[in-house]
Amino acid sequence: MNEIQGDLFDNSDKNDALAHFGQVAYLLRGNRYIFYLITKSNVNDKPTEEDFEKSLIDLRNLCEKLNVQGLSVPRLGTGLDCLKLEFVKDAINRVFTGCNIRITMYYL
Repeated sequence: MNEIQGDLFDNSDKNDALAHFGQVAYLLRGNRYIFYLITKSNVNDKPTEEDFEKSLIDLRNLCEKLNVQGLSVPRLGTGLDCLKLEFVKDAINRVFTGCNIRITMYYL
């Protein structure tokens, strides 16, 4: 791995894949997709509700494009990001209303 000082979005190879905050990055492992919600620009920041919801919208669009029928998630954003569980559940329900994607939230 190389480490380069500079702006990722201005200085990276134009052929490299990027996910900007407010978007979703994903990997395909076997027959499953692993999605990463990019909800903040700095790892030490806290996401705003608006930025979290933008990521969910991008996740829905990506799931529809990839024909994902079921999505298993943890309690997104409620740990170190300090979003309220009630807001997270409401946002997920609001964003995914009207699509045929089954969502299951897991917790320990």
